[in-house]
Amino acid sequence: MLSAETFSNTRIIMFGLTGLACLLYAIMALLTGNPEPFSAWIPGGLGVMSGVVLWATGAAVGDANTERAMDESYYADSGRAQQIAFWVAIFMYPAFSVPLSLDLIELPVVFASMGTLTGATFLLLFVWFDLRGRM
Repeated sequence: MLSAETFSNTRIIMFGLTGLACLLYAIMALLTGNPEPFSAWIPGGLGVMSGVVLWATGAAVGDANTERAMDESYYADSGRAQQIAFWVAIFMYPAFSVPLSLDLIELPVVFASMGTLTGATFLLLFVWFDLRGRM
């Protein structure tokens, strides 16, 4: 039987991959000025795939190990990541409003970038806090 550590490691890998895809999408959208720099299904598809992989891993490791992987450090890391990601999302509005008002960037690009940056912020912060806690 798989362990709680397997579930935690799978969660970190899937969150990291999805977060990096979202970050790459936002960066590419901003650099190219194209709201769809590559298929928009990639970040969303990775998110859905992460959910399926985590569900399957949770089923494989069993309820007891899944609960062990969702310990107090998980909730602490998740809470910190949510708090910071909230403020990053809020501050993106004024940060993007200036170049938008100066016509340096188009609204669809801002919309695509802010949407994927919001997801990337939480996911990558969670990975960072979890990995820091393991060292």
